[in-house]
Amino acid sequence: MPEPVQLSTPDTTVEKRTSWSWMKDAFIFTNLCFLILVAWSVVKYGDVGSALHSDNKPREDVLSVNPAVQVEFSEGGAVADFHLANLSDKPVRVVGTQMGCAVSILEDIPFTIGPSAKKSLAFSIQFPKEAVGETRLDILLFTNLPEQRQIPLVITGTLGKTRPR
Repeated sequence: MPEPVQLSTPDTTVEKRTSWSWMKDAFIFTNLCFLILVAWSVVKYGDVGSALHSDNKPREDVLSVNPAVQVEFSEGGAVADFHLANLSDKPVRVVGTQMGCAVSILEDIPFTIGPSAKKSLAFSIQFPKEAVGETRLDILLFTNLPEQRQIPLVITGTLGKTRPR
């Protein structure tokens, strides 16, 4: 009986994907999709929170404001000016504020900003003479706008820097 003949076939290399490399690719793809979604919501709605709470409408601010002011404090305190602009064709009413004890508004509240009009809003800040260091004061403006009920404002500065000791 003749001996069996062994047939040889050329080696073929087949790349075998492990489950780890598949999971790594899926993880990268998922993160990339998430980042694109976040970037889109920031561009369309202004921030992710507004995108989540919108009714499929992009956020369009009716009342524009410079949200933060840096002030230099002197012995007599400081004054911070904010500039409001009504971007709509309807009047906007500022009906109230919420602020700390060191801040007082130099306007009568409530007030109205006419259509396409601008208004300056000044706040006076007073601290005890002994106060030193960086400070941040948060202020909220309340309006009659359903889409902008609250408008946050921030005043920052350094106490004691320009005061004689």
